[in-house]
Amino acid sequence: MSNLITTILTIGLLSILAANSVAQQTQPSTIEEITKQIELNPNNHVAYFLRGNIFAETKEFDLAMRDYNTAIELNPKYAEAYNNRGNIWQEKKNYDLAIKDFNKVVELNPTAIIAYYNRGNVFNDKQDYLSAIKDYSKIIQMNADVPEFYYSRGISYVGLKDYNSAIKDFTKAIELKPDFAEAYYNRGSSYASKQLYKPAIIDYTKAIKLNPDFPGAYRDRSFCYKISGRTKEAEADMKKYEELTKNQKP
Repeated sequence: MSNLITTILTIGLLSILAANSVAQQTQPSTIEEITKQIELNPNNHVAYFLRGNIFAETKEFDLAMRDYNTAIELNPKYAEAYNNRGNIWQEKKNYDLAIKDFNKVVELNPTAIIAYYNRGNVFNDKQDYLSAIKDYSKIIQMNADVPEFYYSRGISYVGLKDYNSAIKDFTKAIELKPDFAEAYYNRGSSYASKQLYKPAIIDYTKAIKLNPDFPGAYRDRSFCYKISGRTKEAEADMKKYEELTKNQKP
């Protein structure tokens, strides 16, 4: 089946390592407040990091990058800053520099799950699916209860056309998160790729139930209906798909 949507879920663009949570609670929370802190202490690497996070959240990526660079210059072992700078590099599609930063995080903290996860996402972006699977498998060994880890590894298996392994991972993601619409959708697409249209339709229908505005699910269920001889349902789904996407930019 062609034109599958295989969206990589991330745990937020700014996935900040848990080690920084206490620092965030005790620091000012606006650009103005943090800038005043920096004026009082230009060597406050945490302040630059926190200001960078705010810039990144508002998609001012160049300003965020500048602050992360300064934080790292002031503290070359600041794993959180490397992690979030890596996210910015990924956003800018500079995947090699993103991987370099995530490598540094892992070097500084070999148990930093989020760095392996983020690096796996970058490998997926680069279509280096084997490397992505290696990173996702590593963090599943460290924490087997996060549905997004299985989901993302399932996406990698789809990239390798290993649909059986993909279905297994999407199924595990659904077990851990029963309202995971994207996991149902991608499992349905994996079934469709194996020409198993009945279970594909069931999964697309579940994805639509969870998210009635899921255009790809209508489009691909339409394909399965059509190939199964259910012409009216196929036409209805394609009409719904067109309604949902008519205002989208090409």
